Amino acid sequence: MKLLQAILIIIGVYLAVRLILKHYGKSILSWAGKKAMQRVQKQFNQRQTPADGSTIKDGETELKSKRSHSSPSGKNPNKTVGEYVDYEEID
Repeated sequence: MKLLQAILIIIGVYLAVRLILKHYGKSILSWAGKKAMQRVQKQFNQRQTPADGSTIKDGETELKSKRSHSSPSGKNPNKTVGEYVDYEEID
């Protein structure tokens, strides 16, 4: 009896969703599209305006460093690993 009841509920939900999408599907998709566009526009505007409020004039260059001054692992980031050796190819 419980199995039959579960199957009937599943079929009822399926038919209800299908009916709703048939009548309101276009408006739901357009609403979701508008929301997605608003989200993308908001992210674009946030990336275009600097967080600290400073503006850069035309012709100026701004350098931003992603490195922090204190490394989390305690290693010295300016430590040299080795020296560069340039090899020549001999014929």
